[in-house]
Amino acid sequence: GYANIYDFNTQGTVKSFEVSSTPIRPAKFIPQKQWVAVGSDDFFIRIFNYNTMEKVKEFEAHSDFIRSLAVHPSLPYLFSSSDDFSIKMWDWDKNWDCTKFEGHTHFVMGLCINPKDLNSFASASLDKTIKVWGISTPGKPLYSLLGHELGVNCVDYCASGDKPYLVSGSDDFTIKVWDYQTKNCLVTLEGHKDNVSSVIFHPDLPVLISTSEDNSVKIWNAMTFKLENTLEYNMERAWCTNALKEASMVALGYDEGTVVIKLGSDYPLADFSNGKVIAAKNSQIFSYNLKLLQPEQLQNGEKVPSTFKELGSADLYAQGLKFNPSGQNFAVYGEKDYSIYTARGFKSIAYGQGVELVWSKGEIYAVSIDNTIKIIKGSQELTSFKLGFPYENIFGGEYLGVKSEDSITFFDWETQAIVRRIEVAPKAVYWNDDGTRVALALEESAYILSCNKEAITTYLAHPDPNSEEGIETAFDVLLELNEPIASGIWVDSCFIFVNADLKLCYLLGKKPSVITRLQKKMLLLGYVSSLNRLFLMDKSLTMVSYELNYQLIQYQQAVIANDQENANKIFTTIPKELHLKVAKFLETNERKELAYMITPDPTHKLDLAIELGLLKDALAMAKEAKKISCWKQVGDLALSMGFFEDAESCFLEAKDLSSLFLLYTATGNREGLQKLQGMSEQMGEANLNFFSNFLLNDKDGCIKCLTESNKIPEAAFFSLAYCPSKLPPLVEQWNKHIADTSKRQYKTYKVLDPLANLDKEKKQTMEKIEGILDSIYQDKSILPEHYTGFMQSYMQDFEEKLKANPDYKFEYAKTAVATEEEKKSIQTVSYTHLTLPTILLVQISVVAVSLKKK
Repeated sequence: GYANIYDFNTQGTVKSFEVSSTPIRPAKFIPQKQWVAVGSDDFFIRIFNYNTMEKVKEFEAHSDFIRSLAVHPSLPYLFSSSDDFSIKMWDWDKNWDCTKFEGHTHFVMGLCINPKDLNSFASASLDKTIKVWGISTPGKPLYSLLGHELGVNCVDYCASGDKPYLVSGSDDFTIKVWDYQTKNCLVTLEGHKDNVSSVIFHPDLPVLISTSEDNSVKIWNAMTFKLENTLEYNMERAWCTNALKEASMVALGYDEGTVVIKLGSDYPLADFSNGKVIAAKNSQIFSYNLKLLQPEQLQNGEKVPSTFKELGSADLYAQGLKFNPSGQNFAVYGEKDYSIYTARGFKSIAYGQGVELVWSKGEIYAVSIDNTIKIIKGSQELTSFKLGFPYENIFGGEYLGVKSEDSITFFDWETQAIVRRIEVAPKAVYWNDDGTRVALALEESAYILSCNKEAITTYLAHPDPNSEEGIETAFDVLLELNEPIASGIWVDSCFIFVNADLKLCYLLGKKPSVITRLQKKMLLLGYVSSLNRLFLMDKSLTMVSYELNYQLIQYQQAVIANDQENANKIFTTIPKELHLKVAKFLETNERKELAYMITPDPTHKLDLAIELGLLKDALAMAKEAKKISCWKQVGDLALSMGFFEDAESCFLEAKDLSSLFLLYTATGNREGLQKLQGMSEQMGEANLNFFSNFLLNDKDGCIKCLTESNKIPEAAFFSLAYCPSKLPPLVEQWNKHIADTSKRQYKTYKVLDPLANLDKEKKQTMEKIEGILDSIYQDKSILPEHYTGFMQSYMQDFEEKLKANPDYKFEYAKTAVATEEEKKSIQTVSYTHLTLPTILLVQISVVAVSLKKK
């Protein structure tokens, strides 16, 4: 009785909720209301909001099990069918008002609304019939389709194309395809070995998908009605299937779970040439002229206001679609045939057999069939040649590319001589217009190559007929991109592409620049220079555009070619709002001085000034910006250049105490350290405050810093080492601290003053230590070597030295309220359990010990 909602992209459960105590059979989303409808074996239909899981409505819908639900795409109707032989239509806008359809004489197993006539729907029943009903005439069915020998479990309409087809699946193990206009059965599909539980027309692809209690899923060609594939997932009986429109995902439901498979491509079938677009859906061909658009109609990422012109229906189901280089003609190829049409008028001018078709630089094209490549012009075959190796795909462009399992071989169009074999197997090949650049897109990466046409021409004058590798100098690798390319185009020598992360990028030089990140998978169609825009299309043939200034591309090309004179001329035509993009491009290409002069962004200008070491300019910009981060950057620059006064003023503006501490201690600046002492105390920087006090020999300041930081034990250790005269009140504070914060078993202990019972001689020794330290540091500048020596002392083995001097140990002493059991637990403080700040201060006491021994 539980319903689960899954995200098939993440393969995770989005929602899981209990519907009833009885099994659930059908469930349907009602997207226009953000609802999900569920029918269960207690005869109830329940409606939930699929965002909040709030139950919107529940009602007893039938007097027996509910078998099927269907949602009208435009009207407020939910249809249900049941084992009570009836069909009911529920109007949610009229408080779920019910209209009943009767006529079946057995269980009604399936429902489907006709997508091409929204006033009719079909039903499938175990009475061996399919009935078609009119929504506005709920009495008797309009007609019945008879032919199955046993009960009918499922029914579906063909939504794509112009075929008036309906398909049904039955307990007689067969699938029947009907023409619902003539009411004739067109074909019976056999192959399943048990009841057919569901069958659908794919909404986009020319396939039928069926499931059966024989545990299999079968995929049939919807044009030839041949079985294309059988899928088995070993999950027991297959019960249902559904395909998402304008997506490649198909869901399959089994006894033991759900499987989502991918059929077809995530991208539209479309091509672009000189501002014209052609696209195909099944056999229907559409065109659009982007040059008719006005700049003010276009916004980045917004839908292009396009109305495609339907050219007509091709003679075959389109699996490939390609313009010739002039854009005057285009080719459509299917499973084994191709046709070539004029772009204007959609007139067929050539046709033939071929699995793939690709164009050369001119009107010549190649088709592949049965391991043979045919070179054709118009309808005339110029030549053909067999390949000496199995191939997978062919690619057009400057040279004919033939891909095998592990390599691609480029052939000359005229002589069919091998130009070059490259040991990579690309999934796509992109040539620029003049044939000097080519991009090879692999599964996980891509290569940008330059083509040495002059060397190739020389070689082709006298090619080696026995060579299987071609000319070694044909191509040079310009760049390897460690990211897969989904689609790409060239604009002159600028490669523009969409990567697997849906980032739209353009490549000039060595580093891609990101234009934007797309919201979904889209095919990059082309670039219209008059509009300064890139155009992309999704699977539903919806187009969007993004601005890419043509003058900007030309400028960047000139810079890469080291043609600075031409670049300077082009720069004057680039809009000011693109100057920052120009500056960042120059920075990436190591033209930082020029980038500094061009950039209009103050932050970018400051970054460049710092990189170029322009301290004077950087100081002026930092004063203008009045930002802490700017002062810090400029301070670091001044420090690295040895301008200590400028560095100090910057760090003071930035309140960068750590950098000031480094500067003052490295230069022995006592006055600066005194200034830092006050600043660190005011800003609550305890560590810097302590070390400033320590280096200035301000013992009172050190103790104050530690006690205010609640480091009472550390303060006592410090006092013991440097100013024993201040120890008694600290021991008293420590005992109070123990009483306030320690756990129960330690509350009866207290710390004894280790100097309280010292004899007169030892007390005098301690006073001498204190005096020696004062004499060393008082009224003297702190030299770097003093600080270095102090830091080195931190590394000494303090624990061994303190263990060797028992007089320097604090001991816990018992009070009168101690029990005999507690006496046994009296122990000396373990130095290994001291906190880090304590350890550092104990190390300081080593300095005092070493001074006493001297």
